[in-house]
Formats: sequence, C-alpha cells, structure tokens
Amino acid sequence: MPPNPLRFLENQLFDYWDIPVVVILFFFELLLSADNAVIIAQFVRHVDPKKQNLALYTGVASSFFLRLIALLFAVYLMLIRWVLAFAGGYLVFLAVRTVFFPKEEKQPGHYDSLLKTIFWIELYDIVFAIDSILAAYGLAAIYYPYSILPHKLWVMYVGGIFSILTIRFLSLKIMRFIDRHPRLERIAFYLVGWIGVKLVAEAFVTYWNFPMLKEFLDFFFWLGSAILVLIGFITVRKRHG
Repeated sequence: MPPNPLRFLENQLFDYWDIPVVVILFFFELLLSADNAVIIAQFVRHVDPKKQNLALYTGVASSFFLRLIALLFAVYLMLIRWVLAFAGGYLVFLAVRTVFFPKEEKQPGHYDSLLKTIFWIELYDIVFAIDSILAAYGLAAIYYPYSILPHKLWVMYVGGIFSILTIRFLSLKIMRFIDRHPRLERIAFYLVGWIGVKLVAEAFVTYWNFPMLKEFLDFFFWLGSAILVLIGFITVRKRHG
C-alpha cells in the first residue's frame, strides 16, 4: 500500500495522554541538558563579554531548525555513533590541553571568534540531541506507519524546545558562576573531559550492543560528575571560609 499523503495529519493530533508524556520528557530533558550546558558555558566564556549573550541566543534560532532536521532523521541516528566518538574525543583533547598544557594568558581585548564559538555550540547541541531524541521516540511511541512524518512529531519537538531553552539558561548561570570563582575553571574542564570520556565509551558500548554495560556507564558517569561537583563546592567553601 502506498503512503497516504494526509495520514501524517492524523498522527499529529493532540491526545490527553500526550500531557504526561510531555511532562516526563521535560524533566528528562532537564537532566540531559546539564552536561551540554557545562560545555557551552566553557566555549562562551572565551568570547568578547559584549558578544557572549549574542553567542548564546543567536544559537537558539538555528538550534530550533537543526533539532527539527535531527527529529526527521532520528531513525538513522543510531547509525552515526562515530559522531559521538569524535565529539567525545575532542572534549577529552580540549580538557587535557587546557589543564595540562595551558596556553599563555590572552592579551586584554583578544577573544575567540564569535562564528567559531557558535559553530561549536551548534555541533554539540546536535551531538547531545541524539540521546534525548531517541528517548523521545520511545516516550512518544514513534513509528512510521505509511506516513510522511513520524507519529507524534510535535511531542518530540516540544521536548527539544525545552532542552534548547534550558541549556541556554543553565549555560549563562554556569558561565557567570565560574567568572566569580576562577578556581572552578579547572574543575569545569575536568568535567568537560569526563563528559568526553562518557561520549566515547557510549559510542563503543552502543556499537558492540552491550545494554547492561550502558547502565553501568550511566551510573559511573553520574557518580564521577557528582564527585567533581562536590570538589568544586568544597573549593568555593574554602575560598570563602
């Protein structure tokens, strides 16, 4: 039977059962947004302070567009886990270079390129969108029964919008907090490197299809992240003690 061009309209209708799905997806996106916010905050901190808000919020509009594209092609995301491995490897490299091989302090008035920063922000927004999009597929019971668009596409897009806005808000707060406590920058890059390790490990675990190992990976990632955050909290307390 050929696809019905009008069938996709039926698949996008609102149902009362969509409300709890959207609520659950919202809280799920809040959890997944934390690590992305840390990375974006580190990129934006090295932009001219006058352009930092521009770097954050210029990416919002393009993120909506990129998320929509990612949603439409989400069924193929499991086939491009090498993107996770590449992004994770770069984060590890960035953390190691910054912590162990720091560059000379930049001269006043010398900042990273705005376009370069926006590029990296959008790249990692797509990378971190993979897990949230796939989770949304599961929550919304997504399938492709003779339709042009995925079933309940709007549910996933609402979740994606929550994620984008949350990431921008958290990034700004994290960036300001680190500016007030410069000692935390090293801890922040430890966390960036730890996130990179998680992405690389997740890529290999998914490739070799070890679902049990994926659960342990998530547990150790959040445990390690909590330890790093605790160290950062102790560092701030000692400074004010």
